[in-house]
Amino acid sequence: MGIGGKLSFSRDRIVESFIWAVGFAEKPRFGYYRRLATKVNALVTTIDDIYHVYGKVEELEVFTQFIDRWDINAIDSLPVYMKICFLALYNFVNEVAFDILKEKGHNIIPHFKKVWADLCKSYLVEAKWYHSGYHPSMHEYLENAQISIGGLSHVFMLISHFLVQDF
Repeated sequence: MGIGGKLSFSRDRIVESFIWAVGFAEKPRFGYYRRLATKVNALVTTIDDIYHVYGKVEELEVFTQFIDRWDINAIDSLPVYMKICFLALYNFVNEVAFDILKEKGHNIIPHFKKVWADLCKSYLVEAKWYHSGYHPSMHEYLENAQISIGGLSHVFMLISHFLVQDF
């Protein structure tokens, strides 16, 4: 996707992501799925770094609202690094949605938008906790972690549901 070189603060773990995908779906017929899984890992890592390393809370709130609305026409309201990340995510979602629509006849864009928005909302909660010095209770942390940590699996389950059976 080429965003690792543009966002110097973000971890660029393409090889690691691909090896993980190979371990998860090793059969040759799952090549397309492995490419998607590698991109998902790269996007999640980049978004995680935006929320936990680089972004200011005010910017993160705008970014989270932006992802939730999924309005490409308002992209100029974002800082450049968030524009790059959002366009990479937007293009990825549309590319995968097109492939699935073409091959399977299902429009997954609303589902994809929801899992990414939920992930970003969860990351925002963690960023606010960190920046305010708040220490959540175990219950609060686990409630949020179902999405922030489990969010990656939600994206993979969505992709898997539509792809793995036939590819």
